[in-house]
Amino acid sequence: MIGVIDSGVGGLSVLKELRQAMPQADFFYLGDTARNPYGTRSPEEIKKYSLQLGKWLLAHEVTGLVVACNTITVQALDLLRHELPIPVIGMQTDVALLPTEKRVAVLATPATIAKGTYQQSLAERYPAVDVVTHACPGLASAIEHYRREEIEQLLEECRSLLSECDAAILGCTHYPLVLNDWQKLSPACRFIDPAQATAKAARHALGEQSQGDGRTEYTFTQEGCAAMWVFRLFGPNATARQVTIEE
Repeated sequence: MIGVIDSGVGGLSVLKELRQAMPQADFFYLGDTARNPYGTRSPEEIKKYSLQLGKWLLAHEVTGLVVACNTITVQALDLLRHELPIPVIGMQTDVALLPTEKRVAVLATPATIAKGTYQQSLAERYPAVDVVTHACPGLASAIEHYRREEIEQLLEECRSLLSECDAAILGCTHYPLVLNDWQKLSPACRFIDPAQATAKAARHALGEQSQGDGRTEYTFTQEGCAAMWVFRLFGPNATARQVTIEE
């Protein structure tokens, strides 16, 4: 069984791609909705909470782990790989641009922007491309709890920036959950979701674990709107349940 962790419901967007890439695999999703968002927390808190999630899934016999969270990937991936005796796959930050894309926005949480992983990757691969960033404090939480008015207000703050960009990287796994809203906001901009590349990398690294019954466990540390998102993405037969993570 392959474990999948996120700070909340955002990783469900990655889980959807994982299930398409490995339809026979068994997945165990754990979202830390009780302590969401991670993107405004300190690196020490992010590492502590992420390791707790990883160890909890390890105790439930997962044999591989996908970190379906950009903040955890840039802040705690090395720690997870060092502490857990199983393969750990993070979000893929090496994105591919089209030749016509000369100005690219990185949209992410403050913690991900501060780490600079996407910016560094783009600078190394596409030195001539103009990279701009926009930290979106509050957006992941608004999406998490599906506060429509707040989501629309926070997206509107990105309109001017996106109007000057050819592409934008959705550097938080919550953001693709409202992809239609992004596309309506800026139709001429191509929005890049790293989840597809992450699913491909996971299939390559965890291929031997891809054969199972196609079952998925959806667990969260606080129910909140988790059940609604699970229903929207995976249908009425998918059931979310609450679990407790020991501090």
